[in-house]
Amino acid sequence: MQVFNIFFKIAKKHLGHVFIFSGVFLVLIFIMSISQSKAMSGDFSAKKIYITILDEDHSMLSQSIQDYLGSRHNLVTLEKTDTESLTDNLFYQQISYVLTIPKGFEAQFLTDTPLKLSHSIRQDNANGFFVNEQLDSYLDSISLYCTGGYSLTDAIAATGQNLEESPKVEAITFQKTGNSGNKTMFYWFQYMSYIFLMIFPLSLVPILVTFQQTDVSSRIACSALPAQARTLQLGLGCICYSILTWLIFTLAAVLFFGPKNVFSQQGQLCILNSFVFTLICVALTLLLSTFGLKDNALDLIANIIGIGMSFLCGIFVPQWYLSTGVLAVAKFLPAYWYIKIINMVTGWSGESYSLANYWKYIGMQCIFLVAIFSVYLAANKQRKKTSLA
Repeated sequence: MQVFNIFFKIAKKHLGHVFIFSGVFLVLIFIMSISQSKAMSGDFSAKKIYITILDEDHSMLSQSIQDYLGSRHNLVTLEKTDTESLTDNLFYQQISYVLTIPKGFEAQFLTDTPLKLSHSIRQDNANGFFVNEQLDSYLDSISLYCTGGYSLTDAIAATGQNLEESPKVEAITFQKTGNSGNKTMFYWFQYMSYIFLMIFPLSLVPILVTFQQTDVSSRIACSALPAQARTLQLGLGCICYSILTWLIFTLAAVLFFGPKNVFSQQGQLCILNSFVFTLICVALTLLLSTFGLKDNALDLIANIIGIGMSFLCGIFVPQWYLSTGVLAVAKFLPAYWYIKIINMVTGWSGESYSLANYWKYIGMQCIFLVAIFSVYLAANKQRKKTSLA
């Protein structure tokens, strides 16, 4: 086990990177647990937005619409209601929705040619579309009561009563079970992906590059140790190093959050997810080692990969804040699917937990693992041919 022992002797010289990023990791966990944990909840609540209603009808029906929307949102009265002023207020986010009730709306409400309500919304804010859904449901209910023989006054009253008796809605997540765990624990697993993206390249690549140096590889080649055994011991060293690092972080989570939380159903799903991502990081590290990078170049590339994936895939910025274009790119990166699982398990993104989806996302990571490792094998084979030429 000569190569295996040398591997870990060299590894001791690069433990500085491990300690540095472990410190960064703990700071991130502390900051994010304070700033974000209070904002995460599995309960569903309709968000109130600022809306302006221009009532040109001044009827009982138009007043009921104002009362209904006013009970669910914040009504804003503007001094100027011309098109330019409304557009400016929408642009500067003073309001998010403008509803115009045309004159004669009530008179033609139950006719074959009812007048349509007009609205203006911010296209980058989905809340305006939610207001449209609320308004359509309200008017459809009134129309249905009128069709059943109710007067308009009674229909409005009955609709209001029914809406007041609407049941409470909750998002179905693990957080409604007894094993909800500690929210900070999920930040632990979330930011662990960034730390692994940094630690493995910065600590493992220099070790592998050392074995690839001409004088070192020549000395080892002159020994009685077969080439196959050398490769096996080097691979065993990488596996032991990566699993040991993963175990240290996992056991540290047990120490911080307790076995009950870490080994809950949610915790076990996150543990398996982190193990698969660890293998991806190791495969990526092996690929980088084939390029024989110097320390400065390695630092640059490791930062580009680690920080780049963190911002694109939702490690630093929640996925639901990212644009559609960014998410489309992120789907081609393994960290996206890793974070997707955490968001689903915790219910943070609003996606309900599904075992089928869990294995689907794990499978996507495995595809990346196989692809990266295949590229590594091809690149390593080409490197050996080049070194022999």
